[in-house]
Order: sequence, then structure tokens, then C-alpha cells
Amino acid sequence: RTYDLALPLEPFTEALHRVLANNMALLVELSALCEEFQRHGVQAILLKGGALIETVYRGHPGLRPMCDLDLLVKDADLSTIKEILRKRGYRPSSPSSTFFDNGWAAFDLHTDLIGSSRIRRRALAFRFTTEALWKEASPLVPRYLPLLVLSHPDQFLHLVVHALKHSFSRLIWFADLGMLFQLVKGEELVHRAGASGALRPLAYALFVLQRLMGVKVSQEVLARLPRLNWCEQRFLNAVASRRPVGVLGEVMVA
Repeated sequence: RTYDLALPLEPFTEALHRVLANNMALLVELSALCEEFQRHGVQAILLKGGALIETVYRGHPGLRPMCDLDLLVKDADLSTIKEILRKRGYRPSSPSSTFFDNGWAAFDLHTDLIGSSRIRRRALAFRFTTEALWKEASPLVPRYLPLLVLSHPDQFLHLVVHALKHSFSRLIWFADLGMLFQLVKGEELVHRAGASGALRPLAYALFVLQRLMGVKVSQEVLARLPRLNWCEQRFLNAVASRRPVGVLGEVMVA
């Protein structure tokens, strides 16, 4: 059976064009930055939306809105990368900040995956070993050498913890997770989550993905997830219903 929905496509087309124009400006700058990285012999792992455009959205820059680009960098390379950005006209938002902006493009530099260097309590909750993340990372695409991308399980878990930190407030994060989940092996994801201390956040994300997007999760995976208590289920039902939940996610991550 077919239905004539008579959808007005103009707003969607305009939104696509706006996202495309914004993202292309960011990606052109990223490409130029890659040339500088090669010249100076440094690497970085592209995170979040920038990486998802290639790994999930099949290289289409108009399908995933971005405000900035996040890079995981090695401690030894941080000062070099900061200097590269400064020479390209970027300035940190404060003297000690690792967020660099030039007025129309921005890069957020990270030396660990979950911000434990800024909030020490997270290092007690999660065990994302930087050395293991770099070892499992792989080249992104040839045009962005020497950028790397996290393995699919690490990428998924990073997105889960980041989304939880912000109380799962953006719907696009579930679109990211729903599509990325199709690329990971459930058993490997559960194993990696257990090793990194992210088993409970993984259970939260899969709970909402099932209810919000109808994502199919195998019984084998569900059986290995922790049982959620009444308060957790209330929080996640509110998330799935897109009701505001305040800063509960930040409290749960911290």
C-alpha cells in the first residue's frame, strides 16, 4: 500500500544545503591541517561527527551536522598541534584551553577519550586505555592521511559515554548509534564495554535504541547486560519519550 504524504521537501533541501556548506568549510580546513600534520610527523584520531561522516554516512558531508571537529592527539604531539593551529590563525578559547577557533572553523583537541584529565572522577569509572585505542585505530581515508579513526566498538562506546554525559539530549546521537550498531559485533561490543567500564552506559544506549528506533539487539547480547533498576528505567523512558531530564546524565557519568 502506498500513501501520498505530500511532504514539503524545500525545508529539508535547504537544511541539507546549509549543513553541506558548513561541513565542507570544516573539511577543507581539516584537509589543509592534515598536510601540516604530515609535514610535522604527527597523527590524530578523528572523533564524533567528523569520523562518522566517513564510517556511517558513506562520505556524504551533508547528512551529519557538525559544529566543530574533535581530534584525539598524543600528549607528546599536543604542543606541536597547538602551534600548527596558531600559525593557521586559530586561537584557544582561554590560555589553558584546547579548543581552538578562527571565527568560522573550530577544533577541539583531546588527549584522552572521556575528559578524565579535566574531571578526575571519570578515570575511576571508565578504563579507556589510550595506548589500546591507538593500537586498534585504523587510517580514515587516503585524502585525510595521517588521520585515524577508532575501531567500531571503541567508536560506539565513546559515542555512548559522550551522549550519556549530555543526558542523551540530541536525537542525532541516536541516529549515529543506530547506524553504527549495524557495523559492530554485539559480543565484541559487550566484551569491550566490560573491559572499559562502560557496560552500564551501553545498556542505557541499547535500551533507548530499541524503544526509540526499533534497533534489534540479540538475546545473547541482552543477557550479558546489567539489569537496570527502577530509577534508571524511568530516566531512560524519559529519554526515549524525548522528555527533558536535566543534567542526570552528567551525574551518572561523573
